[in-house]
Amino acid sequence: GARLQYGIAVALCFGIGVAFNWLLAGQSLGRFDLTEEKIYTMSDASAEVLSKLDDTVNVKVYITPKAKMPTGMKDLEQDILDKLEELRLASGGKVEFTAVHLEAANVIGSEISMPGEEEEPEDESDVIEERMLDKGVAPFGVQAIVDEQVTQTLVYSAIGIAFKDKKEEILPRIDPNQLQDLEYNLVNTIYKLSREERPKVALVAPKEAIVIPPEMRQIYQQMGQQIPTSDDPYIYLQQVLEFEKYEVSRVELTQASPLPEDFDTLVVVNPRELNARQKWEINRALNSGKSVVLAVQNYEWNYAAERGGSVNLSKREQNPLVNDLLSNYGLGVEGSILMDANSVPLTIQSGGGSLMDMLSGGMTINLPMHMLINQSSMSADTPITSRLGSVFYLWGAPLSLDDEEMAKYGLSAEVLMSTSENAWKAPGAIPPTAATFDEPATGRQSYPIMAKVSGQFPDVYKDEPRPEWPPQPPPQPGMPPTPPPPPDAEVTPVAAAPGQLILLGGALMFNKNFLQGGNLDLFLNCVDTLTLGDELVSIRGKKPIDRTIDRPSDGQRTFWRLANYGLASILIAAVGVTSTLMRKRSRNAYTMEHSRDE
Repeated sequence: GARLQYGIAVALCFGIGVAFNWLLAGQSLGRFDLTEEKIYTMSDASAEVLSKLDDTVNVKVYITPKAKMPTGMKDLEQDILDKLEELRLASGGKVEFTAVHLEAANVIGSEISMPGEEEEPEDESDVIEERMLDKGVAPFGVQAIVDEQVTQTLVYSAIGIAFKDKKEEILPRIDPNQLQDLEYNLVNTIYKLSREERPKVALVAPKEAIVIPPEMRQIYQQMGQQIPTSDDPYIYLQQVLEFEKYEVSRVELTQASPLPEDFDTLVVVNPRELNARQKWEINRALNSGKSVVLAVQNYEWNYAAERGGSVNLSKREQNPLVNDLLSNYGLGVEGSILMDANSVPLTIQSGGGSLMDMLSGGMTINLPMHMLINQSSMSADTPITSRLGSVFYLWGAPLSLDDEEMAKYGLSAEVLMSTSENAWKAPGAIPPTAATFDEPATGRQSYPIMAKVSGQFPDVYKDEPRPEWPPQPPPQPGMPPTPPPPPDAEVTPVAAAPGQLILLGGALMFNKNFLQGGNLDLFLNCVDTLTLGDELVSIRGKKPIDRTIDRPSDGQRTFWRLANYGLASILIAAVGVTSTLMRKRSRNAYTMEHSRDE
């Protein structure tokens, strides 16, 4: 009877296990996120945004079936659906999602009928991929290992988000490397779709005139290409804001291109020679409760690599002329050259023109003006900088913050970013020499380079008439002629309201050559916070950050060299000496004991 009893017990245990598994199917058993600040747990800001939805959001995951996915992407569909399930629970069921399986072969292998040929009726499943192309859902190439060889294969992985009667927004490519940003991308799109109107940003950023040599003009004409007349170093700012579902108006803040009548945030990057009318427009925006981001650049530098390894440095004055306005608020951007021992090298291309110069990859220059701002010198009290990675701060200047003057107007300033404790200033009016870049023995300290000012900004031009636009300057060489400006509009009275200003002592960090990583997140955090609040910024920060430490001093480097190379040897020697002494003592004790016995 033992075998029968054992068989019945095994069958009962198996049945209990199956029943228990069935009862718990679809139930959440809890998750444990042991990372700092719970970066893999849905943020409270996401739950708050989703809880305010007044209608259902329909999400469709357009993806290749798991069986036809490369090995590294087989779990991608499940990872995306798991995140959407979290959003569904947080929204109280207002986020609904489905997976739509697509195959690239149905698009690549589809036959195109010739004119006059009778078309056969197509199956619905065979043409859905072609319809998806019109919506912006297209396959993309990834590497896969087939028959022990690395090859390129096409897969689908996109997300469509629809809300009410608005056009479906497509996140065109979701791969495993983007999973850490998936929550932000989803909630950000849902939040901006749920708004009645798209947030509006007025972007003021200069374009550079370029002079094309005659021989290059001839080459462009022979190739049938349009001859470029200008270069836009801040074009990515406009593109990234539009990708983030902002309505962007790119203006030059002139009579021919004034500010729009309605906007939420004004972004002024690298202003040059602001006139009285432009300052009046910025002051009016602040006084009326608008939000303003002002990134100022006093100097730009030219690095010319010469033969023999030397570098010729020359400084270009940008003359923003913003202090005439900022001084009325107790603010300013100093004219000194800011330097920091915590710097990183910058690679420039050699100007020799030879084949060896072009193949060498350029010359690496390490100057203290190439500052690296780490988490240690960023404010942890605001979402703008609390979860940022390192920021590359190039050719910047320190800010001047007069607390007593700001207190007269009820303004308050919060320093968001500073240099390290090993920073110093060099006079900007004196031509730089080799000694200018030497680290001083004393006088190093931390300087503020980014601040957020809040309160009721005074109307600086309250008792003065609105300045007229100055005459339009003649067009620069290579630039198209300026169209005739429209007539000046009447001044519309606006009520005073508390505003916000984010002031930065550098603008080149937002140049298209440096707009990546922490610099890109910093720009988006500034605009999102001033325009929409802190919720989206908090969600964007839910990801691993770069924890680069400050550059150690000479004394610190010497200490750690000794610790790495000497401490280990000393410890091994100490263990050996201690072991030898203990064995010698034990041997002596043993000898003495046996001597007494004899």
